[in-house]
Amino acid sequence: MSHSIPAHSALLRLLCAVARAELRDADQRTLDALRPGDLDRATLPTALFRHGLVPLATRHLLDGGRAHALPSVVRLWMSAVTKASTAKQTRALIRLKTITGAAAAAGLDVMPYKGALLGHQLYDDFAMRQQGDVDLLVRPAHAEAVIRLLLDVGLRATSGVDADGGVPLTRHRHACVFADPDNGQLFDVHWRLRDRMY
Repeated sequence: MSHSIPAHSALLRLLCAVARAELRDADQRTLDALRPGDLDRATLPTALFRHGLVPLATRHLLDGGRAHALPSVVRLWMSAVTKASTAKQTRALIRLKTITGAAAAAGLDVMPYKGALLGHQLYDDFAMRQQGDVDLLVRPAHAEAVIRLLLDVGLRATSGVDADGGVPLTRHRHACVFADPDNGQLFDVHWRLRDRMY
């Protein structure tokens, strides 16, 4: 007689197991114990996407030989999302290289954090971190020059920047947002952790 894990419990176990670069023995046992029907095909994609785990789940489930426990529609969706995420990350890294090179040439300190950099540090693969935007840290004294530089390299300001490239109340604001007009990739420029209220 086969025992099935309740759907909510199976989902939680799967999310916890796949959220690592390498599976521990206990994680492998958890994933190997999954059976068809343990996971809800409507809930699983939403949970994986919301928690940014689609690329890691693809690595551990599909590439790891555990695809049997997943409905075919979910397997196809995971493959497509992972492929799109990798392409997006690659485009973002190419643009990031242009930005950091131009900033270095201008004597401006720009440091990426989270995103692909974190994916590389944690998983030894930039594409394993499902990305939304690219976060850049800059020195407060460099904020306005970096903003002009981003406009010069072709990014479009979407939030927190005037039409002329100025940032209203830079001493109070903490960030502004730019988009790559070619693909919509967002770049958040932070010169402070949060807005100042005084």
